[in-house]
Amino acid sequence: QQHELFEALRRRVIQVELFGGESIAELRSAVRELGAQVAADARAAEFLARLDHALKPRHTASLAATRAPRVLFVVNRDPLWVAGGDSLVTELLRAAGAESAYQDVARPWLQVDLEDVVARDPDVIVDTTLWSIATNSSGAPDAAQSTWARFATHLRAVRERRVYAFRPVRAGIHVPEWVADLA
Repeated sequence: QQHELFEALRRRVIQVELFGGESIAELRSAVRELGAQVAADARAAEFLARLDHALKPRHTASLAATRAPRVLFVVNRDPLWVAGGDSLVTELLRAAGAESAYQDVARPWLQVDLEDVVARDPDVIVDTTLWSIATNSSGAPDAAQSTWARFATHLRAVRERRVYAFRPVRAGIHVPEWVADLA
């Protein structure tokens, strides 16, 4: 659908640029290229400096220092889609001192079943599907926890109340803030 839109714009001689966004490297490249195209090299450099600062390795003290917490990053619940090892999200989790529960799967996103999630037993669940509910509700902190508690009480993250609603992550200017929020 987007491809058709871009082609229609190009036929009307409107410049269209497509930038990748599945990795930090692609984001860096897109920022540099876009900055050069719109004569905003200085602003692009400022953003890249903020990004570099945000991506400095961190360590979380919330779990035992022996390993980084394993995070199930959910982008859809029915069916269940999560971040895999080749996603921007996995890179951001690493920068925040955590690891993706599916970092061993060489795909950006994958559909999984609850049985597989149970086998991996993540330490933390971050669910982007609940962000609008959590931000529009007086019970925001408990929205994600109560949703997952209805069907996954056997998961460590649910039992230990480490289930969080989080805004969707996309490559762009908010990446440094997302890393800080994930930490």
